[in-house]
Amino acid sequence: MAIKANGFADFIPSIVGGPVYSQDYDTDGYYPINAAIGGEISFFVGTFTPTRVAQGFYTEVLTPAANSSFAVVNLTQLMEKIGADPIFLQNQFLAGGSTHYPTPKTIAGVTSSTKVTRDFEGHIIRGVQLVAYDVIYTLATAALTTHTGTILESTYTSAASTPTVVVKDAAKALGVATSANVIITNTALTTPFVIGSNAGVLGTNEVQDFLEISIVNPGTAVYSLLGVGLYFNYDLL
Repeated sequence: MAIKANGFADFIPSIVGGPVYSQDYDTDGYYPINAAIGGEISFFVGTFTPTRVAQGFYTEVLTPAANSSFAVVNLTQLMEKIGADPIFLQNQFLAGGSTHYPTPKTIAGVTSSTKVTRDFEGHIIRGVQLVAYDVIYTLATAALTTHTGTILESTYTSAASTPTVVVKDAAKALGVATSANVIITNTALTTPFVIGSNAGVLGTNEVQDFLEISIVNPGTAVYSLLGVGLYFNYDLL
């Protein structure tokens, strides 16, 4: 950080892997993801085809077959934070300026601002707390056998043969009945959690969080995934 002759400090910019919404106070937000555009959802088992139904109507159509298929969102990839939040010299605003900063907040699972050496202010908010998600889809011809959403955290450790997987939010039932209209199922997490709160250790392990949607098709159900919406608290930096 460059210290100017007048004793004021330049901002240290945040380098981000996604949108910047705020760099100060807590915020609530919603992150929409289209299933057919952007590559933010990965598909496993069965045949998913990106389809333009009409102008502004884009979806991933699952070919009917007796399969257990999966759509997975890498939550960490969407909401990761790289680098440091802006930090400020104590006298950046006024003499004795620590009293002029936003009051640090104590939030479970989030690194709060603390006073560090040389009169710097530390991080105010780091990461986001996922509280709920939407699954947006269509379903015709026949009901699904099961349709669920699960939040998972995987820790990849150097020299380990498989990742350690922790269920952060157990499988929640989504809709299985057919409809002539688009269906939006909203699911609240039993215990909201901070994405990436268990940060990996450089060269040792990597932590990633996922939303896995399971679609069990009896063989004739015509299922299309339009997208996913993520609801969060705190800043998406």
